[in-house]
This record gives sequence, structure tokens and C-alpha cells, in this order.
Amino acid sequence: MFATLSSSYDITNVIIEGGAETIRRALDAALVDELWVFKSQATTNCSEYINMNDVIEQLDIECVSEQSSGTDTEYRYLING
Repeated sequence: MFATLSSSYDITNVIIEGGAETIRRALDAALVDELWVFKSQATTNCSEYINMNDVIEQLDIECVSEQSSGTDTEYRYLING
């Protein structure tokens, strides 16, 4: 699908905003070169979620920006490799 978007429509950027399974698959397939993380003080009762702190620790990334976004903090990471 991404190859078709690139070759047929000249699309070079896609935002993936999905659940735990979607995000995990995109990361595992090395389709992600930039990661935006919004950290909140809120907690979740969801049974399936990704702890982004664990994901960030496993990736070879560089934090290129950090800023407040309402009550959250927005982090922008570039994935090396």
C-alpha cells in the first residue's frame, strides 16, 4: 500500500494514528522514521495499549523537540537507521 501511495500519487508522508496493534506493526516493519509522542499525566484502563516509554527505550532515536501541548508534553523523535 505504501509503495502504491509513493509511486502512483507521489505521497511521501503518512500519519499513522492507530491502536497498539497498528503502531506495533508499523514499527516492526520499519515503516516509521519519525515518532511524535504526546505524554499525559492521565492513566488508562485499556487492556491493550503500548507503553511508549518502553518503545522509546528500545529504539535508536533522537529527540529533536519537546514542548507543552495543553496539559500534555509533545515529543518529536527521529528514528535512526
